[in-house]
Amino acid sequence: MPRRRSADPEELAAAAARASRAGIRPPDTEPPASADPLQSTVGNAAVTRMIARSTSVQRAPNPGQQQARRLEDVLPREEWYRAYLDPLHHAEAREKHPENPGELYDHQQSPGFQASMTATYDRYLNDPETINDRVDFAAYAGMHDTVVSELKEKPDKSGAAGYVTSYPLRADSPTPSVLGETVGGRPLMVKADPLMEFGIRPDALTWSGHFERGVDMMLNQTLYKDDEVESLVTEVLDRFYEKLDAASAVRDRLKAIGWVVRTIHIIHPYDDTNRRLNVHVLLPRLLLAAGFQPVVFKDMEELFQGGRSLEQIADALESGQAADLLSDDIAATDPRYASDWYGRNRPPARETQGTIHIPSFESMGVTDDPAPSHQYFGQQAEDLDFFDSFDPDLGGPGPAITYESGAQREELHAYLTASLRRAQEEAAQDQDR
Repeated sequence: MPRRRSADPEELAAAAARASRAGIRPPDTEPPASADPLQSTVGNAAVTRMIARSTSVQRAPNPGQQQARRLEDVLPREEWYRAYLDPLHHAEAREKHPENPGELYDHQQSPGFQASMTATYDRYLNDPETINDRVDFAAYAGMHDTVVSELKEKPDKSGAAGYVTSYPLRADSPTPSVLGETVGGRPLMVKADPLMEFGIRPDALTWSGHFERGVDMMLNQTLYKDDEVESLVTEVLDRFYEKLDAASAVRDRLKAIGWVVRTIHIIHPYDDTNRRLNVHVLLPRLLLAAGFQPVVFKDMEELFQGGRSLEQIADALESGQAADLLSDDIAATDPRYASDWYGRNRPPARETQGTIHIPSFESMGVTDDPAPSHQYFGQQAEDLDFFDSFDPDLGGPGPAITYESGAQREELHAYLTASLRRAQEEAAQDQDR
């Protein structure tokens, strides 16, 4: 941790002004005379930490903005796990690995996770020479490469080899502002339900809908090709810096950061690791570069999937500036999100276990596309071993469907089942013509 510098009256006044603009307010009562001089001046513990850790390493991106900070200025290295683990898993990590909570995922399904994230944080969040550099696609791709550097499986870009990427919206419906966004001259997201009724595939980047009838579960799915990823991300990043340059108020800067992370996360440039890249690397990188601290909330996963408005996201980022990053008591961004949306709305889990392997179209009697169906429905399905058998009612081999427990498997099991049913129905209709 950096050593605290001697308090300078002008610096303290400037820091207090920055804290006020960031929404951090001193208490109404005066601090005791024996309090730390920094805290006595500002009157708030959160502001005290901000002043102590806010050292000038690069010029601020715009006049009047807060100076960029590196991660170690606001969070000790041994506590970095708080920024890269899902906040819902922090307590488990401390209980199972008290000496090194950050290794939790390495003992589960992601060997190499901690080493990859630590390397990424060192390179992109903790280097005073580069923390204020502009993030372009080369830097974004570099973040991704470092995030997966120690992992056994290396994700592809979404849309590679005909793959699509699916992920849950984690809301009842896309927020209206998302449906009004365009990138590359195409809608960022459209509602899938009315289009699927007529078999229409929209010229959009993603669509969101109920891919299994009767199940209150919204999924997003990518519609672009892999060779479009660079141009799409480049456009979004360019537009972000235009917004940031034009922003004079703290809230406008936070809203710009929320916009770029939400937009790129909805695009989902890779078929895996998007959350750790966008929410746990890109977001804190942009916050630190703009002079803010990273944020940690109970519902981080839901913030940027497409169901939250920019005002809600800005509220979260703003309130997070006064939060203690070392606290073990993690709150939701708002009381209404204290309960997990997905846990309330997902379909009941079946009491079966096993692995699931997707059959080929040939096994379903469809001869005009002999490619394995995982090439149509996404590499995620192949990598996660979704189908080992398939429902005979749909024409596939094996007994009734079984699947591994776990939220992601249940979500995609429902989606794939409905999608395969539609593919068979369309094939039968073609044969009748």
